[in-house]
Amino acid sequence: MLNEKKVFFNNDYNSNRESSLFVDQHKIWKKGEKTAIRKYYLLFNGIDKYLPFIGKAMPLYTLYCLYSKNETGESFHGVEGLAHDLMVSDKTINNLNQRLEDLGLIKRIRGQGKSTHTFILPTRDYIDSEFHFKWEDDNVLANIENLLIKYQKIDFTECNIYHAFEWRKNPENSSYTVPHNALIIALTKKLNGPFKFEKDQYKKDYFEKNLKTRNAFLYIEIPQKSKFNISISDSSNDFDNNKVEDLKIFQTPFKQVFSDLHVDGMNIEGVHGVAFNTSVDLKKFKKDKYGLDDIDYLSSLNAYVPQNKDEIAETSIIEGGDGRSKENNKGGK
Repeated sequence: MLNEKKVFFNNDYNSNRESSLFVDQHKIWKKGEKTAIRKYYLLFNGIDKYLPFIGKAMPLYTLYCLYSKNETGESFHGVEGLAHDLMVSDKTINNLNQRLEDLGLIKRIRGQGKSTHTFILPTRDYIDSEFHFKWEDDNVLANIENLLIKYQKIDFTECNIYHAFEWRKNPENSSYTVPHNALIIALTKKLNGPFKFEKDQYKKDYFEKNLKTRNAFLYIEIPQKSKFNISISDSSNDFDNNKVEDLKIFQTPFKQVFSDLHVDGMNIEGVHGVAFNTSVDLKKFKKDKYGLDDIDYLSSLNAYVPQNKDEIAETSIIEGGDGRSKENNKGGK
């Protein structure tokens, strides 16, 4: 690896300070691991919130990370092999595995013989942009149901469905008069581990806020020709477009469509019509241009809307599907 442009201990390097040498050393080592050795696992930042609760299970979690396949996060190791590698008893491994599963960090499924299929689970809320969904007005109920069944199998037990509306910019005059509709499906799993924290209220509150609930979001764009591509009576100027939290709710036709939606083991908590202001830009979720702040926004939305509808201004749907509001000649910001 010494053909790097900035060779370790290169005297021609602008700064030969000790810190620069350590930086170069890290770059060379990391590149070698990723390109030549190809045996590594990305430990994502979300793990930091779990550290106060993992305790003695951290070495085992680290081992799963190192053993897992880079792309899939899966490994195949039995208790005896793990106990040998960590120089502990089988009983200790079983206890540590239970702690990691209680925290929602791993999922273990019994395989053949003494091996077990172990999966590393997401450490933060996430948006699933890899799923496949074909929009069909007449089959939307069945198609959504089939999609939710898959998530129920991986322990998601609650679901909120949002009919998301937003005025988008008209390229002809730069006014925000083009209706944009999508479904945002928020799937939730909750930890049921034996964490009581009787003597530590701060730790209990932290756990409840940051770790107990994990969300996955699906974004499905509704085609313009769909009968569900509705418009609302409020124009873009009726929103405070400088505040992403400025929302309006409406009675969505999906509430009736999904009234018969049923998935065993999953609670369909609600179907909500939510109009967003132009600063949110719903289309970013289709283009994978979202960031951590956007995921946090969806998580906050999912926690807020079902419980606080009385605090949100209302708007209504314009009859006739994707017609434009008469008030939309006001233009946009």
